[in-house]
Amino acid sequence: MHALLSPEDESYTIPAGVHVGVAVSTPSGLAVPCLRDAQQKSVEEIGADIARLRRLAIDRRLSRDDT
Repeated sequence: MHALLSPEDESYTIPAGVHVGVAVSTPSGLAVPCLRDAQQKSVEEIGADIARLRRLAIDRRLSRDDT
């Protein structure tokens, strides 16, 4: 479970979306594109998104929305 704890009053907030950074080794260094709204995706969709983001990172074609 992903939550944010408030130190002032010890309350917590559960964010609406789950975004996961995926580290990709590229010829020009490490890239970390973001898999957005993972909580709404099937395992197959997550796998396809990771493959797509990996290819974009290696080809140096990640957009701002991908990071």
